[in-house]
Parts: sequence; C-alpha cells; structure tokens
Amino acid sequence: MKYLPRISSGEVQTAAYIEKAHRLLQRRLPRALWIGSPADPRVALSFDDGPAPRDTEALLTVLQRHGVAATFFNIGERVAAHPALARAVFTAGHQLGIHGYRHLAFPLISVPGLHADLQRAQNALADATGQNPDHFCYVRPPFGWFTPSTLRHLDTWGFRPVMWTVVPPHWLQSQQRTYSDIRREMCDSAILVLHEGLPGPPVAHLTDEILSRLEDRGFTFTSIDRMWRTVFDAQPLESPLL
Repeated sequence: MKYLPRISSGEVQTAAYIEKAHRLLQRRLPRALWIGSPADPRVALSFDDGPAPRDTEALLTVLQRHGVAATFFNIGERVAAHPALARAVFTAGHQLGIHGYRHLAFPLISVPGLHADLQRAQNALADATGQNPDHFCYVRPPFGWFTPSTLRHLDTWGFRPVMWTVVPPHWLQSQQRTYSDIRREMCDSAILVLHEGLPGPPVAHLTDEILSRLEDRGFTFTSIDRMWRTVFDAQPLESPLL
C-alpha cells in the first residue's frame, strides 16, 4: 500500500524554515546535543510524541527483532493516559526522555509554567516506571523550538536538551521518499528522529525497513545517554551558554 498524503505549501515552507533555523541554532547553542562525538560513530535512534496505542508496542517488537535500543521522548499527558505503554518501553531496556507535558513550544510557555510542566512529565514517567523523577532528565523541545533563554533554564533545572541530526517528515510523504532522505542525510554519530502517532506509513513498518537498510550499510546504535556522556562528559565545553 502506498501512502501519499497531501502536502500543503505552508507545511513545506515551515519545514524549510525550521531546518534553516536549526542550522543557526546549532552554531549558537552548542550545549544542546545535535550529533554525537566523531570518536564514536554509532548513531542514536529516537522517537517523539508517544506513547501511542497504535505504534508503541509494534515498535518494541521491531526493535527487539533487530536488537536495537532506542530513546523514546514521550509527552507527559500521554504517559499519564497510557502508563502501561511507557512502562513497557522502559522494561524492554529503552531510554525514556521528555517531549514536554503537552505538545507546546517551550518559548510560548511562561518560565514557571514550563518548569511545572517538565516536573509533571518527570512525575508521570516516574509513576509509570517506578524510577526517581530525576532519572528522566533528557528533553527534546516540541517542534525543536527553543531560545537561548530556554536553554539556560533547562540547564539550571538539571535537564539535558537533545535535538537531532536527521528528521524525515515521514508523516507527510511516501515511504520511498523517507528512505531516500535518510540514505542521503545519515552519517556517523547522527541522531535520527521518527514520530509515533502521526498519519502516513506506520512508523513500526518504516523503522523495520530503515534499520535493515542502516545495518546493511554498517551502522550500529547507541543511546542518547551514552552519546551525551561521550560528547559532554569526556571533556567540558569551553563555549558558555549564550
């Protein structure tokens, strides 16, 4: 079956704008994780927007078959609605991170409100998994939108912001276009992002094929936590927060 969703000119323009903005942000905000260390070529697979009843369990089956551990950046209110799915991800040995409590751009939330939302997301994950809330410190801002001020606050509160290297808009395009995007953009030490709960080809099916193709090219995988430690903990950054 082919999935050929309609793509509006506004969606294309927005995607192009975000890509350009991220190139600028990456240079200005080195304290976020955008890519791994050249010393470790392993790539990190991650998923945003879960947990999703349609996708999460199917993804766990695919990841188990490939022997790959991934990082799931979950939305707090969805964890609260589907705690068993978040618990299944954790029990299967995958890493859990935060994608906000609601899917709202961080700069649009007041500073106290953002802090409260992130703590609510931590508590939802803690309730689902039995871990300490502080265990869940990796954060990917919804839409990838943040400012230098947002980054300073995340650092002060003990959170670790994670962005991406490759993010194909698989919910807006055909499977083959997604495979072509990844083949063209994937590189050593990359962070690949896919999404749960969105239209288009089922993400578990895409992930199965993507992993097979990446494995055929010799890619191996690591977690966001290990990637962060390789980049930031091995040697302190000289660049201060802006």
